[in-house]
This record gives sequence, C-alpha cells and structure tokens, in this order.
Amino acid sequence: MNPNCLGFTATDKSVFSHGSKRPWAGVGTELPQNATIEQITQLSGLNYDVLESPVFYDKRDVNGEKRIRVFQDKKALFRSDTGQALSVVSKENYKVVQPSDILKLFSDLSEIGGFSLETAGSLKAGKKIWALANIGHSVEVVDSDLVKPYLLLATSYDGTLATTCKFTAVRVSCNNTLVSALNRVANVNTGYLSDNIKINHSSIFNKDSVRQKLGIFKDSHEKFIINMRILANTPMRNEESKEFVKTLLAPTVASTTKKEIEELTSYKKIMSLFSGEAIGHGLTGGNNRWTMLNAITEYTDHHKTAKGKNPNENRVNSAFFGSSNILKTRAVELLNT
Repeated sequence: MNPNCLGFTATDKSVFSHGSKRPWAGVGTELPQNATIEQITQLSGLNYDVLESPVFYDKRDVNGEKRIRVFQDKKALFRSDTGQALSVVSKENYKVVQPSDILKLFSDLSEIGGFSLETAGSLKAGKKIWALANIGHSVEVVDSDLVKPYLLLATSYDGTLATTCKFTAVRVSCNNTLVSALNRVANVNTGYLSDNIKINHSSIFNKDSVRQKLGIFKDSHEKFIINMRILANTPMRNEESKEFVKTLLAPTVASTTKKEIEELTSYKKIMSLFSGEAIGHGLTGGNNRWTMLNAITEYTDHHKTAKGKNPNENRVNSAFFGSSNILKTRAVELLNT
C-alpha cells in the first residue's frame, strides 16, 4: 500500500507526489476560518472591479475616409487593476456583478447552508471566479477510503458559465475530484439552485427557506456515497475494464476502432492506473467499479496533458468545468448502467 495514501485530511499542506496534490494547488487560495469578505477578496486576488467600455471599430465612409464607430449593442469588460480585457458582452442584457459581490454571495450561501468557505480563486486572468465550500465531514466509501464533500461555486465574465453551485467531492487519499451524475447544477443567475430552489441574489432572500433548500446538497452527498459504495461492491474483471475504457474514450477521439483506441496514451494510462499504479489503489477493495472511477479521475486531474501558458490553471478549469469534468461525469453514468 502506498504510504502517501494514509492519514491525510483535506487541509494537509504538505508537498505530496503528483497524485496526492490537490488539483487546484497553486491556483486557488486556502482561506482562514471565519474570514471576512474583505479578507477573502484580498487573499484570493479578487480585489479589483470589472469595468465597462464601449466597443469601437473602423469603417470607411463614402469618401473612403476611416471613421471610428461604436457597436451600439455591445460593451467590453476589463479589470480595473491591470486593464486586462475579459470579454465583449451584450450591452443591454449583461449586468456586471463585481468580484467582491460574487464572493459575498458565495459567502452568504455558505453561511446560510452551514458550510465553510475553504478556497477561492480565479482562472484565465479573472474570466472565471470560483470557490469551494466544505459541506461536511469525510465519509468512508470502503474501509479507510475517505471522500470529502464540497460545494463548488463559480461564475464567469466571458459568457462561458452562469453563476452556479454544484456538488463535488474529493477523495482524501489522492485528492481526485469526483462528480455525481445525479447532481443538479444550480443556476443562481436564473434564480435556481435546483429544480425547485429559487434565489434572487440581487435582492434580500429568505434565509430560512434557502437554508432548508441548500440541504439538498448534503442529501446529494449521502446519495453519492451510497452510489460509490455500490460501485465498490461491483467487481470489474480485466476484459470488462478494457471494454469499458474503450467505450468511455470513443466519443472523445477521432479513432473509429477499438484497436486504435488501445494505442492511445489515455487508454494505456487509465488501464495502468486501474491495474495498480493509482495512488490509493490498495484502499479501493480490489478491482471494482470504484477502482475504475478513481483511475479515471486520477488520469484527468493529474496525468492528462494540460496545454497553454498556464497548464496547471487549464487543468483545474478542465477538471471543474471542461472536458475532464465531462469525461468524469460520463464515467459515472456508464459505471452505473
């Protein structure tokens, strides 16, 4: 059994090997308990305003002279501290909510739900803002294999993400981020935390009502743990595991045959992790569907190639909002069929 898998909690700050280091390490900022909004804003690097500017373009008139025109229905968003452009959005339909106000909303939601805001930060130079709230104690899936529940809160200034809250979980031994296919994504901008929860964050809302409805996320964690225990009690033989990974990866690649998929780096890595290389492999109770899920999440969170100037940031973005999140969700869905 790998010694790196024993005795860690989600707040340990030691420097671990790649598999046990939190995927958001170096991207988000760990927050002190009972931090004020001012402290959270400062520590997370979100102590700036998002400003608006007209969008200009050049157009020649009938005499061939260049004229500066203004897009009447568009506006540009940029940071007050660096001047970094964030996006071009609808002038009429897009209402700018400042980072400090978003963090206040996140903090209020956490406080109302009885949660603890633990980490906050930004991605893509401020185009996305995110936070993690601890919503409960770690729970065993199998003996000594602990999972810690979180509420992921996020919004964007580039139109790629509405203000959302959704359930996620972190496996303590290796800090893989797990997703629940049963999870309902919360859309605060349109007023919904689930199909029957309405929050208007531009006005005063009923705290007692919201507190009760936020309990759905704790219920999601309980259902998620039950689901993961079922996976842990469902054996997965070698041939079945190979066919599963081929089916999982098929929609993500141009390869059309299972033989071609077998040659992919992603296929080979997931299979090696499933077969024993994954951190915490000895905790999962043998080769079963829970073992497979953790092989996939370790691959997406720690091994999958992250491109660009900020690979770690891109990896976090993918794990929470992008292709890695989609792959993990698809894995959960397939493993439950």
